Amino acid sequence: MALRKKHKVLIFVIALILVIIGLLYYYGFAIVLWMFTPPVSKLQPKEKHYIDSLRAVYSCQSIWREPRYFMNDTSRKEEYTIIMIFNKSPAGLETDSLKQDSLRKNAFKIARYAYLNVVEKSPKFPEYVVTFTYEDLFRDYRFAFKPKELEDTSDNHIGH
Repeated sequence: MALRKKHKVLIFVIALILVIIGLLYYYGFAIVLWMFTPPVSKLQPKEKHYIDSLRAVYSCQSIWREPRYFMNDTSRKEEYTIIMIFNKSPAGLETDSLKQDSLRKNAFKIARYAYLNVVEKSPKFPEYVVTFTYEDLFRDYRFAFKPKELEDTSDNHIGH
């Protein structure tokens, strides 16, 4: 018994609806995530220039800044973080406290420049963080500075 054209169209429409429901169920989480994730804040020209200069000076594998979202929303208080990833650590970094102090001084210089010149003392950021990640050690060295420390002109910022 041959199906009439009406029945064929009805079966096709039902099959199409089932396929659409199946795709929405399968990809639903990704769709919701895509719909509600805010756009990534683009780097300002000053930030881009500073990140590029850090990449050149420190020869790091990759570098980025956070927060990635809501950069211009001053009602959200977040850390301003610069993350630098290196393939190889300096020899003896884990055991030599002088090298760690030197790393902290470099982090202070990076954070201070970012605070004073890149984000221009934004009230949005209660803390400025510089993270050095060494893939061969599987370790991060994270240094955080408050704006009051960064405004201080003395050079004694070794964690005392």
